[in-house]
Amino acid sequence: MGKNKKPNQKMKTPKFSNLILTSLLILMVITALYSVVSQETKKVEDISISELAKKLEVGEVKKIQVAGEKLSVELSDGSLRKAKKEREASLSESFSNLGVSPDKLAQTEIVIESESGFGFFLLNILPFAIPIIFILLFFWFKYSPVLQKQINQLHGINFSI
Repeated sequence: MGKNKKPNQKMKTPKFSNLILTSLLILMVITALYSVVSQETKKVEDISISELAKKLEVGEVKKIQVAGEKLSVELSDGSLRKAKKEREASLSESFSNLGVSPDKLAQTEIVIESESGFGFFLLNILPFAIPIIFILLFFWFKYSPVLQKQINQLHGINFSI
């Protein structure tokens, strides 16, 4: 009886270090591509809120977009500027404290946008989620039978219930 036996061919599994190096290489390529794409955007100059108030008084400001404490300003000549306001104070209150007349403020288009995005979501959820996660992890490590068994095997102690 001539049985053909094939030699045991095992698929080689890649080493852990090769997987890590490949992952790092892919991450570096993605980061490089993102930095090339993101640098093509137009740089926007930062100005102070007092400088913005002076430009409002002169009538150089065409539009102000407000998102939380961030201000995106479009000037009459079409250029863009960024500014920050106080979080606690309203925009009109900040400008009136800086001496901007209500007439000049009324001539400017002001758009209020709600804060959004993943960062805003995380800032609101994390103060509640982190303590809950730590409590759950504590109880999981404390009362998990599989983990207790592994810990006991490592220490050479066998407690039976």
